[in-house]
Amino acid sequence: MKDLKFVLKIIKRNLFMFITNVIGLVVALTTVIFTLTYIRYELSYDTHFKTKERVVRLYNRVLYARDTEVYGISLRNAYSQLPAQVPEVESAVQLYGGWPTTVQNKENKLGKVRVFYSDPEIFKVFGLELNAGDQNTALIGKNSAVITTGLARKLFNSTDCIGKAIESDGEQVMITGVMDEIPKNSHIDFDILVSLSTLDPGRFGGLEFQTYYLLKPNVDQKEASAKIAEVNNMLMQDWASATSSKIESGVEPLTRLYMNSIVGSGIPNYGSPRQLLIVGLITLFVLLTAVLSYINLFIIQGEKRIAEISTRTMFGATKVSIARLFFLETLIVFLVSAVLAFLISFRTMSYFSSLLLSKVDLSDLLSFESLTLFVIVLIVLLVITSGYPVLYLSRMKYALGLRGKISYKGNNNWLSIASVFIQFTVTAFFISCIIIIISQLDFMHNVPLGFDKNHVITVSNCSAPISKKYESVRTELLKLPFVSAVCGGEHFMGGGGSGQYIRLITDNENNNKGINEYREKPGFGELMRLQLVDGRFFRESMADSQAVVLNEAAVKMLGMEPKAGQFVYYNDERVEVIGIVRDFYFMSNPAYNIPPLAITNCFWGTPNIYIRTVGPIDGSQLSQIKEIFRRFDENYMFNQSLLTDVFDRMYRKENRLAQMVSIGGTEVGIISLISLLALTILKISRRTREIGIRKVNGSSVARLIAVLLKETLIIVIAAIVVASVVSYGVMDRWLTDFVQRIHLHPGYFLFSALMVLVIAIVAIIWQAWRAATRNPVEALRCE
Repeated sequence: MKDLKFVLKIIKRNLFMFITNVIGLVVALTTVIFTLTYIRYELSYDTHFKTKERVVRLYNRVLYARDTEVYGISLRNAYSQLPAQVPEVESAVQLYGGWPTTVQNKENKLGKVRVFYSDPEIFKVFGLELNAGDQNTALIGKNSAVITTGLARKLFNSTDCIGKAIESDGEQVMITGVMDEIPKNSHIDFDILVSLSTLDPGRFGGLEFQTYYLLKPNVDQKEASAKIAEVNNMLMQDWASATSSKIESGVEPLTRLYMNSIVGSGIPNYGSPRQLLIVGLITLFVLLTAVLSYINLFIIQGEKRIAEISTRTMFGATKVSIARLFFLETLIVFLVSAVLAFLISFRTMSYFSSLLLSKVDLSDLLSFESLTLFVIVLIVLLVITSGYPVLYLSRMKYALGLRGKISYKGNNNWLSIASVFIQFTVTAFFISCIIIIISQLDFMHNVPLGFDKNHVITVSNCSAPISKKYESVRTELLKLPFVSAVCGGEHFMGGGGSGQYIRLITDNENNNKGINEYREKPGFGELMRLQLVDGRFFRESMADSQAVVLNEAAVKMLGMEPKAGQFVYYNDERVEVIGIVRDFYFMSNPAYNIPPLAITNCFWGTPNIYIRTVGPIDGSQLSQIKEIFRRFDENYMFNQSLLTDVFDRMYRKENRLAQMVSIGGTEVGIISLISLLALTILKISRRTREIGIRKVNGSSVARLIAVLLKETLIIVIAAIVVASVVSYGVMDRWLTDFVQRIHLHPGYFLFSALMVLVIAIVAIIWQAWRAATRNPVEALRCE
């Protein structure tokens, strides 16, 4: 208790240093808390499934003539035929879908309900259980469905709904089972499972289904995986011949799918190892900066108290008791910082999870595992940050200390230099990265997309009544004075297309090449303002049912002249190329190559409708559009978005990186600023006599400020040079991932250097000016 009171007095006497240390540690510990919670959560995906150690998912690596694609989907025979040929497979299931849909009964209608079509074995393969219904038969019959308890309560205000009918994804289905929600840390996520037999999956001839296998207990998984791949390669031979490709199948363990799948976007929910690494490195840099700052300031502050500590030693205090005092001071700083960091994390968790597009939330922060991990890390950091300072300060020569001197001149100077150097190297590195990332984003936003995304409203998931009466809906919309064009289509602009194959008229069947397809109504090209290289767009004529419009990438892939009027084989049918359009970014931002695309005439359903307005639309005009849709289907849940928003979301990954680096850079900058400010105060206090003597000998204020700035600025400039070299290498490597990219030049690093110098000078100049303008008599008296 006596030691505690003494330490609290010391803290009160040096309140500025206490606050400085707490701010630095709070920033670092807040980052550590969130990062630990986030990483633990991301690595926990799919570990809750009872059969996690025995489940694998099939993938197909398709080697075309010019490129290679890896798909997480497969043919139907991977389920219907393969298990019988591989004895190690206990059960199999295929899933289809994963999109949001509309579900309704007589009382309620719900939008954005996640639906999967599944074989009945899903419960056995994943070890799932039903709260109501028979899991062995729940999904056997056509038009049967299993819903989650959450969806049941929304539809029926009860989970007692077995045998009741609902409409899902336009199909009437009967509820045959109710189950708990799938945990949020699952790579598959659904509210309703509909029997796959409802879709008659045998009619699908292409790669459509995610296929999972449950291996028998205690089998050699490596051997079983090889057999699965071998059999699937054989089953894929006909498909490979039709697409002029070669198949290399394989399987991936369930617990690796979310974070380490080679398929990537083919998985409903998937993580990013790169993002995990970036978050971890940012946290490491922030923590390193804060820890070095604390150790350095603590030692210098301890050296200022050398006379006081030496006096305590003279009156019987042991080195152990002195060390205990220093450790207790560190403990108090850490406990205060930890509590504040936890409170900040509690309030900001939702912001950081949304920034990283993660489902991590407060329940993960407050879990026993997360709290235990944080306590362990805190103890480790406490030992590291207190170990060296306590050991150093408790071993000083106190005989010299009674005269206010430390053991020898500059004994801690190397640590001060290292601390400032590392802090400002990290700061300069972050600032350079931020400037370059923002410049690249700005450059990408200014790359022409090849079409006009402005003033276009997209209405998606149109109901059957609206889709069937598309022409009438279009006519009514065009009557609105602010609407200039309307067009429908099967594929959503900004989304993926269907996979088809194409070849020149002179090629044989073995020369088919894969191509994306957009099936759109006539008027699509005009509404989107695509640029024709040659030919025309589609007309309202059945003659155009055997025609395609190709983009420049498709023409280049086929090796043909960019001229309309030529014929090609498209899905083995002879069709005319009626138009060639300039390449446009239809499913990605300018970071990526534009893939080959075929636009075909859509003669059937129109789940998507595009509306071009003469200018920005207001709430009243949007209401008029909604009214027209509801006139054709009063139960339709109007789901619209601006095409500009659709394509702005394509920059989400790059925007997220810019935000993460900006946050990390801001944190490091704050720590460096307050650390250097505190360090300057402590160092100037140790040079009070020297400053007074210099003033007595005629040194000007400017000269004294220059002397005080010189040492630190040399270190900062050295840090800037090192950071510029490192950031150049890192950013140049990062930019190689972009097809359209900026080219690095010295201006980026000079601007970064200027900002870092401003931070350093701001931290030093005020205290340097105060010291230089102080009355030298007072300075000498102080000493």
